[in-house]
Amino acid sequence: MDMIQPSRIGLTPALILALGVALTGCATPPAHDNNFDSVVLRPGDSRICTGSPCEVFLRTPKGKKDWLISGQNVYPGRYPPGKTAYLGRFEPGSYSFQIQDSKSPTSYLHVAGHEHE
Repeated sequence: MDMIQPSRIGLTPALILALGVALTGCATPPAHDNNFDSVVLRPGDSRICTGSPCEVFLRTPKGKKDWLISGQNVYPGRYPPGKTAYLGRFEPGSYSFQIQDSKSPTSYLHVAGHEHE
């Protein structure tokens, strides 16, 4: 009795490499438009951002007035209550954020990314 053998595909090293490259595109996460990390802080948080620059947001407490946010190495600004405030992009260093006239604890951030040349 003759046995029928399944056909074999000749996989050359070049074909294996091409398939690997093609499949890698399917398995990698989509690229972001920005090339930096971001962090959302809440009052009292301590966070480390590993990329530089680091885009920083802070959730403000509820209230009836805009909150003044200031801190170490931070340009002060006023932000609406109960929102997520965009504080900017920060380079490597240590920062603290205080919400003035509130009982909210200070938030801390350390940006550990590489400095740009």
